[in-house]
Amino acid sequence: KVYGNEKIDTNTISSLSKIQIGENIFRTSKKDIQNYIKQEPYVENVNIRRKLPNIIEINIQERKPSYMIEYLNNYAYINNQGYILEIVSKEQELPLLEGIKTEQEQIQEGNRLCMEDLQKLSDVLQIMESATSNEINNWISSIDITNTDNYILKLQKHKKIVHLGDTSDLSTKMLWIIEFSEKEKNTQGEIILNIDIDKPIFRRNV
Repeated sequence: KVYGNEKIDTNTISSLSKIQIGENIFRTSKKDIQNYIKQEPYVENVNIRRKLPNIIEINIQERKPSYMIEYLNNYAYINNQGYILEIVSKEQELPLLEGIKTEQEQIQEGNRLCMEDLQKLSDVLQIMESATSNEINNWISSIDITNTDNYILKLQKHKKIVHLGDTSDLSTKMLWIIEFSEKEKNTQGEIILNIDIDKPIFRRNV
């Protein structure tokens, strides 16, 4: 019996487990079953429980995609820990991370981003947490992580690009983003927050 899975098909979990129907439930190591199933990138944790006389319960904790990166002509979905979960041709409604340093040959399902990208991802999580607190996380269509002194957010639906600077004073910066977005509705331009947080600038595109 398989529990907790949403993304991964139950038959896939059963197949990965290598449990043979009719086999004594004590013949297979729980550790082996966990390791087999964890080969699936979407699986974060597996809990195995034997239930007499003839049931093995498999409880799955899945990873959730939080961001995506462009890979060749496809998209790689990654979670908050930088695990590459899936590479597909279809994009989701997820923020796109730009400026990734991970080598293309390392972008494979089950791998993690390189250490430099993981360190920047920690900053991204702070940015998104602050955006979520201010209920504007859904505004962010992409984040350029090339320069840690100036993260760049694209608010595609609002026609704005935000030069955020580093991760200091995020709560104040989010309020400026909201103010400029409301004041300059439907106006394409750039919100400059990386120079002087006390004197932010909105620059209209000509």
